[in-house]
Amino acid sequence: MKKIRFGLLLVLTFVFMMGAALAAVPAKPSTFSYAYDFDGSVLSESDKKNIEDYGEALFEATGDQVIAVVVSFLDGMEVADYATDLINKWGIGDNNKDNGAVVLLAVGDREIKIGTGTGIDRVLTGSRAGSLIDDNFNYFADGNYSRGMISLYKDVCKYLASARGKSLSISTPQATVSSNSSRGSSQRSSEDEGGSMFRLILTIIVIYIIVSAIFNARSRRTGRSGGCLNMLFLGSLFNRPPRPPRNAFGGGYRGGFGARPPRAGGFGSGRSSGSSAGGRVGGSSRSGGSSGGRVGGSRSSGSSFGSRGSSRGGSFGGGSSRGGGASRKF
Repeated sequence: MKKIRFGLLLVLTFVFMMGAALAAVPAKPSTFSYAYDFDGSVLSESDKKNIEDYGEALFEATGDQVIAVVVSFLDGMEVADYATDLINKWGIGDNNKDNGAVVLLAVGDREIKIGTGTGIDRVLTGSRAGSLIDDNFNYFADGNYSRGMISLYKDVCKYLASARGKSLSISTPQATVSSNSSRGSSQRSSEDEGGSMFRLILTIIVIYIIVSAIFNARSRRTGRSGGCLNMLFLGSLFNRPPRPPRNAFGGGYRGGFGARPPRAGGFGSGRSSGSSAGGRVGGSSRSGGSSGGRVGGSRSSGSSFGSRGSSRGGSFGGGSSRGGGASRKF
């Protein structure tokens, strides 16, 4: 009887352990995403959106599929086996290419793992995966898990794209809108500064003209010079020098407008006066200036968004893994 009880206990223990092992890996999600946080305390919605942008860009460029997964514990499994089970049971990557990978973080067990599918482990080798983790190790060691996951995920995507001779096209409408907004604010600020400067210069000119007129009017009444205002450029518009006295010996007033002064000399009261204008006024001037450029031409902002492709990697493709990648405890 004791042997039967002991045998039943062993069977129950074995079944329990097998059930725990089978339940260790979360079931395949019904909704596809590039980031899953089963712990619920690491990745915010904006973090997931950031990861999604890079995951989608990698898929569109290379067809590779990388999923970020955060769990609380590995439930007694080795982190390598856990990552391999995720790829196989979820079907991460293409069914024919097996080009899937997983970036796995076990918060409670303090382990980080990059697992690779069968068709990607020759590109993302174990040594390379280890180097990528080492580059971001301090984030995890310091407890900054969200930043560590985002940075490591981006590095994996960038490396895979580079290894396949591709580049990632990341479209972030929020950042672009912010950039357009800041550009518009900068333009408005420049226009405001330009308008303020123009108004300041115009105000100074008006004040100077008024002050110059007042000083020149006083100088005419008193017979004094206009002072330092004569040395300034606009002062010459209002500060004309007094007419010189007429020469009693007939030195005509050259170059003026109106009648020539009477000639002196001779006896009698005969007086001849000339009324010819002394010279040509206002010779022709040629203005050969031409504006060398177009003003107010149309501007191309060059900030259009590229439309996202219809294929978003929006499903698990049935990829598989025999193990691979690298892991670190922190």
